This record gives sequence, C-alpha cells and structure tokens, in this order.
Amino acid sequence: LPPPRDAAFWRRAAVLWVLPDIELPRFMWAVEDMPAFLHRICTEPLLGLTELAIAPGAAQLLPGGAAAAVGAFERAADLFSRTSLDRVVVIATDSWLDPLSMRSLAADNRLKSGEQPVGLCPGEAGVALLLERPSAASGRGARGEARVAAAVASPPAAPPEEGVDPHTARLTSVEDTAKRLALAVRQTLVAA
Repeated sequence: LPPPRDAAFWRRAAVLWVLPDIELPRFMWAVEDMPAFLHRICTEPLLGLTELAIAPGAAQLLPGGAAAAVGAFERAADLFSRTSLDRVVVIATDSWLDPLSMRSLAADNRLKSGEQPVGLCPGEAGVALLLERPSAASGRGARGEARVAAAVASPPAAPPEEGVDPHTARLTSVEDTAKRLALAVRQTLVAA
C-alpha cells in the first residue's frame, strides 16, 4: 500500500469501524450523546494516529457488534455502487475486559469459571480488512486474497419481553437465531 500521506490513494477510501452494541447497559451512555462522543473518542484519534489522508466525513462508526460487521460489507457494496470510492477499510473491535463489562457478565452468570464450566471467557478482538474495487486493485498491481460475492445481514432479533429473565430469553431465542441465520444464508447464496 502507498504511504498514509498519499492523498490521491487514500482520498478515494472510506473507513467503516464496527464497534460493540453501545446501547447495551454495560456502557451506560446516553443514546443521544453517542454519535458526537464516538466521533471524538474514536474517529478523530483513528485518523490522527494512522495519518491516513481519509476525509473525516468518509469515516463511519457502526455500533452493533458482530451483526454490524455484515452491515459494514453491505455498506461497502453500497458505497462502491453509488460513489467513486475505490476502497473501504473495515475495522472491527471489541473488548469485554473492562470492569463494567466483567461485572455485567458476572451478574448475568455468563462467565466460565471453576464453579460454572460453561460460559464466556472474555477477551479483546480486532481486525482490519481492505475491500477494494477489482479494477483499482489490479490497476496498482495488487493481488486480491478473496472476493466478496455477497453479504446479507439477517433481521435483528426481537427484544425480550418485559419482565422475562435474561437467561430464559437467551434460551428461547435460540430457535429464532437459527431461523434468522438460515434466512441470511439463503439470501446470501441467492445474492451471490
């Protein structure tokens, strides 16, 4: 890739940053303050630290957890179809190691431990992918490592009913999750 200050290359790029579902109680943020807050603590430092010549308006944050990652691929396809952008950098990050998240997991009995052999082992994860128009990649002599044929996000799960125990809601949503996954796979195969 060219250096970060290569404006001709990076001005034809966007950044889509997938974040955790920030409306979860573990974050305790006011929903109306989130866009400005996330721009200040995520977008500005990212563009400043990487020194990529990407226009600040071409960087978008996609809170929503794992489901938002598929949404990022859909959004990239949309950007390629309606703009002159040649590339999209998709970043996905999450961490469950902060004290608030750990307390939330412990309160819901979701942590794996010696007393509870089934549960979550919290950690941190991050990935960055460069999606590029085939013509732009071949024009600079780059070899594509993979091809995205289609990306389809399944519809979001219905929120649990008021007063239902969260553990019970998770168990009863397994069938709904399986149906949504099957629908997403069928739609993706048709689109591909």
